[in-house]
Amino acid sequence: IGWTESLGAGALIAMWCYSGYESLSTAAEELEDPRRNYLRAILISIVVTVPVYFIPLLASLAFTSDWTTINAGTYTHTAWALGGAGLGVWIAGSGMLSNVNLFNAYTLAYSRIPFTMAQDGFMPAGLTRIHRVHGTPWVALLATAVFYTVLTPLNVEQLAVIEMWLFSALYFAIYLALWRLRCRPAGAPGQGGEDYRFLIPFGRRGIWWVIMPPMLLIVMAVYGSFGEYLCYGGPALLSGVVLYPLAAWLKRRRALTTPRAPS
Repeated sequence: IGWTESLGAGALIAMWCYSGYESLSTAAEELEDPRRNYLRAILISIVVTVPVYFIPLLASLAFTSDWTTINAGTYTHTAWALGGAGLGVWIAGSGMLSNVNLFNAYTLAYSRIPFTMAQDGFMPAGLTRIHRVHGTPWVALLATAVFYTVLTPLNVEQLAVIEMWLFSALYFAIYLALWRLRCRPAGAPGQGGEDYRFLIPFGRRGIWWVIMPPMLLIVMAVYGSFGEYLCYGGPALLSGVVLYPLAAWLKRRRALTTPRAPS
């Protein structure tokens, strides 16, 4: 493939590796002091994540004579060759444990999305059921797990493409929402009466220094992978065009059938 496609595919994988920090905001209400602890958790995760990705990759590149042979099992093979069976087993076990933790975090984050949408009337009301003992949205958790199971036949590359195509649209919406909120008049109150302050310097122009680089990276990744991966990410992204009218109809239908509380 050409350098444009290679750069786009590389950007897509890099976005996938370092994405997801915004996802746990859906569970922020379940954190103690989320205004403080959520930001600290993100900063700590970034400090830990970068060397965890970089150091094994650097060791693999230094060990192998052909970087094109690096695949999902290369880290374990490299560790086995450099440090023997003990290091190889440790790396393999760490990889499995990290994937279990990753799946646990994804389940926590994404199960709250159908739960909240059901509360707002866009999805079936059964998804709002709460466990009487643990206080968790157990129906939403099960529904999320079912969808994860359906996706298991896909390989990592296909999953990464589907997720990042969907996340590209999501990130564009997040960046534009940040720009819109940053452009609020100074001291403009929010819906709750409080003042929102965004500590990003240089005013309205300064916000573009924050959001423009990742937006250009998204455009580059989509452009580089468009022709090859359209069959995977395209249907997933366009599914919202079909599903949103259905969800809006469900909300209107529920509003008509739900009895009003007496005034």
